[in-house]
This record gives sequence, C-alpha cells and structure tokens, in this order.
Amino acid sequence: MFWLKQCPQCGGDLIDESDVHGTLISCLQCGRTLTPEEERALRQGLRQRPRARTPLPRAGAA
Repeated sequence: MFWLKQCPQCGGDLIDESDVHGTLISCLQCGRTLTPEEERALRQGLRQRPRARTPLPRAGAA
C-alpha cells in the first residue's frame, strides 16, 4: 500500500513493506521508518477519513 506525500520528515511517499521481522512503513524518498505509534495513527486515519469526491465538470460548461 502507498500513502502519497505523508512522510512526517520530508513529505515524501510512504510504502508498506514486510520482511522476516514483520511489517513496517517507510519513506521512498528519505528512507525514514515510522514508529509503531505513527503507523497506528496513519492506518486509523485511513479508516476514519472518507474519500473526497470531486465532481466532474459537465460537457459544454465553460
């Protein structure tokens, strides 16, 4: 899973990774790994926040 522009350090993109030690969320740009508390907050925010819907422009509207 990806979270775009959510890194608390650099504003980069986060990715959910797993290895033999478990799962972690890290930034693709700066490499920062989120703490367990930050991971929990990120995942809870994803569940609680409704997806924003942007209305599509109508054809012929100027």
